[in-house]
Amino acid sequence: MIRIHALHKQYRDTARPALAAVDLQVPAGSIFGLLGPNGAGKTTLLSILTGTVQPDRGEVEIDGLPMGGAQRQIGYAPQELAFYPGLSIRENLSLFATLTPGADAESMALAIRTANLAGHLDQRAGALSGGLKRRLNFAIALLGRPRLLCLDEPTAGVDPQSRNFLLETVQSLRAAGVTILYSTHYMEEIERICDHVAILDEGHLIACQPLADLRGRDNERLEAVFLRLTHSRLRETC
Repeated sequence: MIRIHALHKQYRDTARPALAAVDLQVPAGSIFGLLGPNGAGKTTLLSILTGTVQPDRGEVEIDGLPMGGAQRQIGYAPQELAFYPGLSIRENLSLFATLTPGADAESMALAIRTANLAGHLDQRAGALSGGLKRRLNFAIALLGRPRLLCLDEPTAGVDPQSRNFLLETVQSLRAAGVTILYSTHYMEEIERICDHVAILDEGHLIACQPLADLRGRDNERLEAVFLRLTHSRLRETC
């Protein structure tokens, strides 16, 4: 589904690259976990895949197409909530549908059902609970019926019931044929839903394996594997 070769990105006024010669392949139909300490490059990688950030060099192909030709296939739910708080859920979805290639009344209805928002459509987005805000963010990413869904911390700040709903929904999307790139700090979520895992650290890809292989014959806890590979020192980012 995704082939990344020698991907490099460095922002101005930074001492080291956000991504340094990253090679990565994401199988079609998988839920692919993306882990890394703060500042590892996870959000930069997702931003490049979704076209919001341009790489300095490297190659990205999605289903054999260069990145620019594949944008219509991609849905993105960023870590920062990306909707208008002064508008209702219905108004936000209607607005973003006009900006999303392939979105129509049917796909909007499907996004509402998938995110379980039907009972809240006239509520103002800024007044929603944390779980509903995340579900709206998620629904917007689904408006174009994406074949690749990029999720950046999709359960941040939600209650256990909302987290469980979102994880089950991600699994149902995979069952429907959607490939999902899932970035999170919650190891238990990766262990629950992901087939493959990549670990980034300071812009470098330091591990990329099926989850079972990464945990090894002793079925080591993913958190222990992560800390062993990235070390335990604190990572501070501005």
